[in-house]
Amino acid sequence: MAIILSINLIYAVLIWIFFNPKKSLVWLKRMKYKEAHQVIEGTIRYSKWVSLIGILMLTLIILVIFILTKVEIA
Repeated sequence: MAIILSINLIYAVLIWIFFNPKKSLVWLKRMKYKEAHQVIEGTIRYSKWVSLIGILMLTLIILVIFILTKVEIA
């Protein structure tokens, strides 16, 4: 049960990063800087690609585990 909860948490974070890359990049840096932090467009594209690849890889790993262990989904 804990594994399913942690996988859902990882999915949620990756989806949040994909749809809000600018907010996710400056989330922890707000405490360091008093003024607005500038985010480079290339960094935004990179974080979107990394989160998309993470989502796809996590899905692939879950599918392989289901296939190898022959777990019934229904």
